Amino acid sequence: MLNKWHYKHFNIQAYKYFVNMFICLNSTPFKKRRRINVKMNKGFTLLEVIFAIFVISIGVLSAYSVIQKTISEIYQSSLHLTAAYLVQEGVEIVRNKRDANWSGGAAWNSGLDKCDGNNFYQADYNDPDLGICGNTANFITIINGYYCYGGSYQTPFIREIRITPDSADKLIISVKVFWKYKDDTKGPITVQENLYKWRQ
Repeated sequence: MLNKWHYKHFNIQAYKYFVNMFICLNSTPFKKRRRINVKMNKGFTLLEVIFAIFVISIGVLSAYSVIQKTISEIYQSSLHLTAAYLVQEGVEIVRNKRDANWSGGAAWNSGLDKCDGNNFYQADYNDPDLGICGNTANFITIINGYYCYGGSYQTPFIREIRITPDSADKLIISVKVFWKYKDDTKGPITVQENLYKWRQ
């Protein structure tokens, strides 16, 4: 049989249990855990999703723009470097012509006639003659990997070689190379050298 003492004892134990439970629920660690759980269960709103997509799109477009600009700069640098080589090659073509004249027993400036002002030569590395002195500019082409004229693959480069006699023993060689890039004419890169009759 349960008497009043049992009921009283049970009520005291139940009271203590609920008081402890209340204290535990209102404690700081439990509140933090409950707050974290609420935050973890919280979903994204449509506005947050749109904003996230906008931020990602801006990042992707910026990266794409940087990549495109880098590719363009690399391509222009390669054109500039190729033009510098073609300028130097133009000087070497004229020098080789002078040396070939000496080897063949001809006058040192044979075939190196005056051609300046608006007129110029467009010489080919594998042609012993400098070509015709005129004002018609042709694009350099590529044949079997070599820059020359008459090929089917046209490059964006135009080379002009001018020869100005300065004295009986000296020629002034001026070589210019232009190139086309996106319908604009770039350059020129110019090299000027003096060619002498140093061999008697």
